[in-house]
Amino acid sequence: MSTRLKTSAIVFGVLLLLCGYFYFQVDWEVRAIRKQLKQVAELVEKEGSVSTFESLARSRQLSNCFTEHAKVEYLAGRAFAGGPDELGRAFLAVWNQVDSASVAILRHDVELSEQHPEAKSRVTVNARVILAGNDAMRDSVQYQIYWRKLDGDWLIHEVVTVGAP
Repeated sequence: MSTRLKTSAIVFGVLLLLCGYFYFQVDWEVRAIRKQLKQVAELVEKEGSVSTFESLARSRQLSNCFTEHAKVEYLAGRAFAGGPDELGRAFLAVWNQVDSASVAILRHDVELSEQHPEAKSRVTVNARVILAGNDAMRDSVQYQIYWRKLDGDWLIHEVVTVGAP
């Protein structure tokens, strides 16, 4: 019985070491940035008509993902700059005109700065927007996103269109 107990203890110890190794191999900051971008993509997506309450809630949630003086270049040469409130209002104005929108993140590479309060990521997205029943846009676009960590949260400071992948 003591051999069985020793074997169980050794197996448990090895499993604990493996779990610890994998835990410390995960870059939690990169993971938080990827999670934040995924949340932004989910907030932008739309399938059919949405209530005013849901539109306002999504607008508020989206605006909380950006810094105070964010700049977003959503298409080459088309940018918006302002604080979270202005960004939320702009999102509402556009989102209420869209019948449906889908965003698929095809690739997301993250590079943390040495100081860790800033990062940049290169993202390739496949987007499709339908206005008034017509396929208004369907394209793959690359963005360079600059992030800042404020109060423990990674927020988007600037989005720049890089071009087609």
